[in-house]
Amino acid sequence: MLESNPSHRRRGILAFKRISLSLLCDIRQLSIPARTLTALLSVFLSFTGIFGTIGWAQYQSGSLAFDDHLVSQLADALPFALLCSAALTALLATLFARLKKEDAASPAGGASPETNIPPVVMRLVGEFSHRPIVRCTLVILACWLPYLVIYAPGILTYDPLWSLTQCLGSGALPMISPLEETGSFSAHKPIVHTWILGGFLLAGDALGSQAAGIFVFVALQSICTAASLAAACCFMAKLNAPWKLRIASLAFCALFPFVPLYAISCLNDSMFSWLYILWFLCVIEVVRTRAAALFQTRFVALYAFLGIALSCTKNPGIYLVLATAILEALIYRRAIKAFAVAFFAPALVAFVVLPFAVYPAAGVVGSSSHEALGTFYQATAAYVLRHGDEVTADERKAIDAVLHYDELAETYDFSTQDPVKALQRTDAHSEDIIRYLITWLEMGMKHPATYAFAIGIVPMPFFCPAAEFTYYDDAAPKDIAYYLEDIPDEPAAQEAASRLDIQRNPSFDEGKRSFHEGLSAATAVPIIGWTFGLGFWASWLPLFAAIGVFASKRHLLPAFVPVALSLALLIISPWAMARYALPLVYTAPLLAALLFSRRTDLPASFDDKGRTQDTSKAI
Repeated sequence: MLESNPSHRRRGILAFKRISLSLLCDIRQLSIPARTLTALLSVFLSFTGIFGTIGWAQYQSGSLAFDDHLVSQLADALPFALLCSAALTALLATLFARLKKEDAASPAGGASPETNIPPVVMRLVGEFSHRPIVRCTLVILACWLPYLVIYAPGILTYDPLWSLTQCLGSGALPMISPLEETGSFSAHKPIVHTWILGGFLLAGDALGSQAAGIFVFVALQSICTAASLAAACCFMAKLNAPWKLRIASLAFCALFPFVPLYAISCLNDSMFSWLYILWFLCVIEVVRTRAAALFQTRFVALYAFLGIALSCTKNPGIYLVLATAILEALIYRRAIKAFAVAFFAPALVAFVVLPFAVYPAAGVVGSSSHEALGTFYQATAAYVLRHGDEVTADERKAIDAVLHYDELAETYDFSTQDPVKALQRTDAHSEDIIRYLITWLEMGMKHPATYAFAIGIVPMPFFCPAAEFTYYDDAAPKDIAYYLEDIPDEPAAQEAASRLDIQRNPSFDEGKRSFHEGLSAATAVPIIGWTFGLGFWASWLPLFAAIGVFASKRHLLPAFVPVALSLALLIISPWAMARYALPLVYTAPLLAALLFSRRTDLPASFDDKGRTQDTSKAI
């Protein structure tokens, strides 16, 4: 027998020793912080993968209770999760160490570009210039064409229909939180997106077809999204990323079904996300050139304009832009003037021009001042539900001044903040808010576990690979009438809603249902299905790339500032919807390119002080 042969056993032992020594040598090349983060990443991936899969069924059922059965399942899976963590630590440490060694071996002038790249690949993603970008855009759009046809005129759900109804004269409509005043429009959703989308609807209506107007909007948005993704794929040539990764990224953009499904959606998140790609490319260019790009006037103007666009297409976008500008300015202080432009231009538009000039002139009602308190409300509702008998008279009074206390327990939904946000009082003063926050803190010190569960369970699907990548398929019976059921029963609102006349082809409904079922079945496949899950793209890949860059090429780490801020926004999201993670999904290829990039020299047009006379190479 093979097992009984001593020579085979000795060879096996020697091979095991060689592999173990190689792994140990690789791990020792990493710094202690890098090893620690790699181990933490391995634990995170193992535990969220295994435990998250176990708990996902209960999450979907609407009751996530730590009963005896669940505890028994988690206990049985614990040894396997620990084993996976140890194995992943060794493998990831080896990968990161070898990436570090490869990057360190690059010559002082930067690694040489790859040779022997297939001509077809070279024509598609060989360089960052307009011709390859156009070619990649056409490839992506060709693959997206079936989605444009089947889902024509586009995917319309509650949010965009709510915006369109206002453009047809309904007046400002409450969405989740009560409005504090009346007007023509509500800024709960970005007013710029509302007006752009409504403009296409009204133009189509004037020409005899609202559906045609929406289809033109969707087609243009698809072109912009495809072009932005194509630019990201071609930009990888600047990072000297492997050509196989570039072509794989192009295939991902063209074939991963959730990308076109959101590209043809009328949600403001879809517009925000393709703009985010271009803005993120600017961030990477700043890091890649060590802020030398910020000495180009044209680049600074583009960077500031994209920051303004992000702040106008998603309400939290302004905070993402400003926080990134501040943190990057602290790292690259020599370009402080350029960062000041990138900071103050969006801030001026978001905090001065829109609220004090545009909103009053157009009759726009600002979003509720309590909207940012959803995380606090969620914890309070969970506390009242589980420990209501412990709430004192003073605590109840402080809560009731801001929220309708008597409805908190029955309204609480562990998966979303929206129901409890609808209970806020519009007449609450700043003193009431302050007193409520002090009471919130005092109550949290009594039962911190209740707060931790209530706050942490809402964004849980963003970190669970088994969680379904939710999207809006616009399949029957979810037609326009379905989404308009919640429009207020007021004459102006009902009359505006009745004016919506956007027809779609019902012959594709059965195909949509089959497509939806197929995607759900793919997600349900163990392990392999995780690549179709939400957590893989929303947190797994970004964290993997960030820690890998920290371990192997720290000069690129500042590029992950927007990634960290985007993850933070996910944690405080009111609901674990995939559309909130869309920017991370769209830029996933760029994050992988940063990890596998090879050090490159600065463009020839930059001198050692970051000055340039040639602006032709600006992004």
